[in-house]
Amino acid sequence: MKTLMVITAVTGSLFLIPMSNIVVSASPVMERVIEVDPVALQEQLGGSNIDDGEDGWMDYPDVLHKGEKHLPTTISFYQGKEYKKKWNKCRLQIRQSESRAVYGALNKSGKYKGAYQMDAAFSDGAGWRIQKSMREQGVLKEQAFEIGEQLRKVPAHRWHPFYQDWGFWSIFDNGKGAAHWPNTRGSAC
Repeated sequence: MKTLMVITAVTGSLFLIPMSNIVVSASPVMERVIEVDPVALQEQLGGSNIDDGEDGWMDYPDVLHKGEKHLPTTISFYQGKEYKKKWNKCRLQIRQSESRAVYGALNKSGKYKGAYQMDAAFSDGAGWRIQKSMREQGVLKEQAFEIGEQLRKVPAHRWHPFYQDWGFWSIFDNGKGAAHWPNTRGSAC
């Protein structure tokens, strides 16, 4: 299977994405996409961005995100088992309506935070769901607990975009959780 390597111009982050998951659209953030052989790339990098955990730990990004907060890419940072490509346009509509694609967004009262405007209880629940999902995917109990605990301690607007997107997909639950966002009434949802 061929894979694309995407390097974002804003953050310099590297993502390996199966070609079947790529959506091409216009974006104010320029992305450079290069087709690569995934086996050769893995050999060059000495592993993958989410490795097999030889040491028992998977390579997930840090929970606390420092850096660019406005990331208007159409590609979801999380593309695990909860991700459903058919709902991505709806996710983009919700993210745009809630925060204008600003992962570090705070509403005026400070109650709702992040790209999907989660309050404390909502982000706490998302942290638990992410922790459970990690365990279901074979992540060691200690690592899943540590990441889940950090997610429950850190306000959602300070989460890495990977976890904000994962939290969205986990709560959205293939459309069953759409009622959590009043902005799902548009054509994409």
